[in-house]
Amino acid sequence: MTECRSDSVPPPYPGTSKECDQDHGDESTSQTKPTSTRKIPSNYATIVRDKGPIKAEFNIDPTLDIDDSLLPPLMEGETESKRNHLNVIALNGEVDIEVRLEPSVLQSLEVRMDVQSLRGDLIVKLYTPSPSKFLKCRLNVTAKNGSIYLVLPRDFVGLVDVVAKGQMIVSDLLSSNFNIQSEFGSARKCTIGSLTRSNIEKNKVVAGADKGRVYLQYNDEQFEKRRIGWFEGL
Repeated sequence: MTECRSDSVPPPYPGTSKECDQDHGDESTSQTKPTSTRKIPSNYATIVRDKGPIKAEFNIDPTLDIDDSLLPPLMEGETESKRNHLNVIALNGEVDIEVRLEPSVLQSLEVRMDVQSLRGDLIVKLYTPSPSKFLKCRLNVTAKNGSIYLVLPRDFVGLVDVVAKGQMIVSDLLSSNFNIQSEFGSARKCTIGSLTRSNIEKNKVVAGADKGRVYLQYNDEQFEKRRIGWFEGL
């Protein structure tokens, strides 16, 4: 076991103590924290990349009015009156995004997002304002040839529909608030949090991994992408 300090060894140089803390599982380093510089908010953003991965941070203000000249072309399933607030699609590469929902006006809103990776893993780290009772989140994530990593807010309450060829793996902390309501083959209908008639439609995540696993955890847990061999893929 690595020792962080010793009487016979001089103090570590700046920066090395953090590595020691990580080795010992210090909770102070296990937080998935935002960067110190916040991006300005956007809305109705669409990124479709033919080649290469997509790694980005989005601050989405669903109340932000965007000039018609800046609106992207409509994606499949969208209409002029019902656009997704965020579309991210990688045709040949991994998707790794951090999404912060930051409405400038606290009002009842439905926030729609669609994230896809056709060749590669898909990571979505979602952050919502506190309190988030005004938001209804609709998140669709699809990985055609990879695994899905969903990193959700601690106060997330809603439905999670999963269709995956591989396993569904839930973190220890999230599992205490997680239930599988039904499972038929590769399709699972799950719930997170205490659902009632008044909040059952609050949030909904639909995750489809054609050839991979689905991982779920909270965003204040340490995130680590699993590396698995082909023989462990199922």
